[in-house]
Amino acid sequence: MSKDLSYQLPLFLDYSAQIDRSYDEFVEHKADRIFLTRGLTLVYGLQAGGKTQFIKAVLKEAKLRKLTTYFVETNVPYDHSAFEKAGLYNFVCLDNLNEVCGISEWELSLFHLINFMEDTKKKLVLGTSVAPDNLEVNLADLGSRLRSADRVYLGPFDDEARIDFMRRIARLRGFEISSDVGKFILRRSKRDMQEIEALVEKLEAETMKQHRKLSIPFVKEILRI
Repeated sequence: MSKDLSYQLPLFLDYSAQIDRSYDEFVEHKADRIFLTRGLTLVYGLQAGGKTQFIKAVLKEAKLRKLTTYFVETNVPYDHSAFEKAGLYNFVCLDNLNEVCGISEWELSLFHLINFMEDTKKKLVLGTSVAPDNLEVNLADLGSRLRSADRVYLGPFDDEARIDFMRRIARLRGFEISSDVGKFILRRSKRDMQEIEALVEKLEAETMKQHRKLSIPFVKEILRI
């Protein structure tokens, strides 16, 4: 795996296993990649699954690393000045992205903020409880930015997260897994995220070797099921 690809591949963090360790410690030891990369990272976690607490811990850790931080509120009416302020900081977070998707003012400001943070090599973290590829975005350019963003998946994981993770890895490796094929694979796997990653690597090798697109019959043939 190339160094560039390894940084693009999704990061999955299972908070359900962090019983004796605080979120702050978990962020410090397990999510360093968020601080090593610039531009946009999407944090995808279930409602009440620790996503908001994770983002708060990331903000706290950013301050410890001497970064200036800013949090954009989404539970208030749209305010353009919030986005103007955000551009002044090194590390910016916004939670509940899914709740403002589809609102033109929010979408346009988010699109410009993403571009600005990438151009100035600053960091933007957006939290969502809807799978990134399933966000209802009207602004096509924003949708493209979100689909190409670095991703962190927070466990425990549901099937939507697993399929999104599977398709994201495949896309980064240069091939596509349709939603139907993803569901078919998931029904016949152990649903473990590491196993899913290994399956995608195997599918990639066979699609390249046989020069065939991925279909359910082809998956049956590869996996011998």
